Amino acid sequence: MDIKEKIELIETLLICNKYGNPEFAKRKIIEICEEIKKELDRRTLNQSIKNTNV
Repeated sequence: MDIKEKIELIETLLICNKYGNPEFAKRKIIEICEEIKKELDRRTLNQSIKNTNV
């Protein structure tokens, strides 16, 4: 799942939070945000490595 899909899932979970199970939505949103942070950290690290190798 790419970052755009994860953000769309967060939007859906926010709707669930409003109309359904707020604890489930909260846990999933936190989990997805952690995944996005890790992915962005990897991209930053990879870019740093590329810049170092130039």
